[in-house]
Amino acid sequence: MERFIARVAKHYVIGLDTNIFIYHLEQHPRYQPLTQALLLGVQAGRQKAITSVITVMELTVHPWKSGTRLSPVSTRCFSSIFPISSWRT
Repeated sequence: MERFIARVAKHYVIGLDTNIFIYHLEQHPRYQPLTQALLLGVQAGRQKAITSVITVMELTVHPWKSGTRLSPVSTRCFSSIFPISSWRT
């Protein structure tokens, strides 16, 4: 874990793909501690995270198609890490 955090700390801007969010939100036993450290670094301002519209779509289309809402955890995750004011088109 320390090696992972040290490697991430070398970068100010990091790109997050869908798997990071899925592992985090589903609390994957192997990867969730890593995603937790990564997302806490972003939330604390140590790194700036970027992701694509495709990632957001991949995470939101399934709940929409199945008629379910995003969980409060998912909504909080998106709104705290990616505030709308920083989204770019």
